[in-house]
Amino acid sequence: MDNELGNPPENTCMCDSCQAAFQKWLLKKYATIDNLNREWGTIFWSQTYSGFEQIPAPKPTPGSHNPSLLLDWRRFSSDLIVEFQDVQMDIV
Repeated sequence: MDNELGNPPENTCMCDSCQAAFQKWLLKKYATIDNLNREWGTIFWSQTYSGFEQIPAPKPTPGSHNPSLLLDWRRFSSDLIVEFQDVQMDIV
C-alpha cells in the first residue's frame, strides 16, 4: 500500500489542529486529567495540568518535555499512521 508510512519525529506535524487531535486522543486514553497527571508523573516534573487543552504538542524547545508526553505523542502519531493506512486500504 505504501512504503513510506510515518515520518521521523522531528518531521511530524505539530500544528494547532494536530495538537487538538492529540489532546482528544489523550482524553480518550486517560478519561480524566487526574489520571493523566498520575500516569505521567507530572508532579515530579512540576508539569501538573488542570486541563487537556494545556498539553502541548512536543515542539522543539531549549528545555525538555516530559518523557511520558513524548511517548504518548509517538503512540498518537502511530495511531494516525494506522488510521491513514486503513483509509488507503478501503479505497483499494
